[in-house]
Amino acid sequence: MTYNEKRDKFEKNNKIPIDHREVNRRTELFLNTLKVNRPGMIVWLEKGLILKNALKNYLEEQLKKNGYFLVNTPILVDAELLKTTKHREFYQNMMFTEMKLKKENLQFRPMSCPQHILLHQQLFKQKILPKGTPAKFGEIALLGRNEPSGSLSGLERVRIMNLVDSHIFINLEQDKTLLMKELNNVLNFTIKTLEKFSIKIHQITLSVKGKGKKFSILKDQEWNELEKILNELLIINKIPFKKREGEAAFYGPKIDFEILNSHSVLTTLATIQIDPKLYSLVTKDKKKKIIIIHHSVCGTLERLIATILEQQQGNIPFWLSPIQTYVLSVTKSSSDYTTKIYQRLVDNQFRSILDVRIKLNSSYIITIGKKEEKNSTITFKKIGGKRVNGMDQAEFIYRIQKEKFFGN
Repeated sequence: MTYNEKRDKFEKNNKIPIDHREVNRRTELFLNTLKVNRPGMIVWLEKGLILKNALKNYLEEQLKKNGYFLVNTPILVDAELLKTTKHREFYQNMMFTEMKLKKENLQFRPMSCPQHILLHQQLFKQKILPKGTPAKFGEIALLGRNEPSGSLSGLERVRIMNLVDSHIFINLEQDKTLLMKELNNVLNFTIKTLEKFSIKIHQITLSVKGKGKKFSILKDQEWNELEKILNELLIINKIPFKKREGEAAFYGPKIDFEILNSHSVLTTLATIQIDPKLYSLVTKDKKKKIIIIHHSVCGTLERLIATILEQQQGNIPFWLSPIQTYVLSVTKSSSDYTTKIYQRLVDNQFRSILDVRIKLNSSYIITIGKKEEKNSTITFKKIGGKRVNGMDQAEFIYRIQKEKFFGN
């Protein structure tokens, strides 16, 4: 099935998205209007934190399966580093003010690539990285960007964010064919990840330098070569795309996967970028021909959650749901048996709650009465599904185990 066919199928089977902030009013996942925080800085409530951590755990596991070396780097960096990489020059308006200390100046990082470059250099010198294969770093990176207050929008655009950020370092002197091979791997990884979350991509764009916009970090010939590579990548994989002039990163062209939010505004979710210059700027090593693939398979956790809530009408998939089962007793005499069912679910590591308000739309509601207690069975209904009467406990546990682990 082509990308256009998948998009048409999604539009046919799905209603107009609901604003994720409206969904949040009944699901109670997060707050962004408390006095304890500022605009664009999210306070996660318990259920939202469970959802966020479930996504984080899944994505880190997928990064590992795809050969990435997981790291965790600090949100504060030496301000001089961001000047060296030219980020200060091109992104100054979206960076927080430099913190001037006695012996050093620090700054909230807007991205993690400078640190990943330094990490690669150090690990390479220590001979920790394997030779002959591209080094891959993956991180759920905490970033700070001084977004204009007028552009802030719930989880979709925030000032403190968790970006699913990855960098692949390719030595072109070893094997020039590795670049296209890794770009294909990244493209397939991105598509599979978005499909896993049932994300509808509205369009894919190839952002190029364009005319009239100055980029001091690359020469025209380099721009043309890199744009040709990404153009070829999309054509070979038969992916329809739009070319966007003047929207490239300052260090190279990029492919963006864009969604249409509940207000019909285009927003970037995933991205693939190629960059032949930052490595030499940071390391001062002009001999090595290292090209970096910057990519994020699904953007920030915050925007990803907003997209899932909107596109799925608040129906969070079972494997991600903060509360997977509700256990309800319909008679007082069945309370002991109800508690036993609840405890069995908890022992099997399902996120369960006993007799509470139902606010999430993706969980199983288990009801226990005299008949169920007598026959050692349960009656259940998945919200949006049909009621099932008198199922054996073990059979029900087996059924939801298949949904538990990342939706399988």
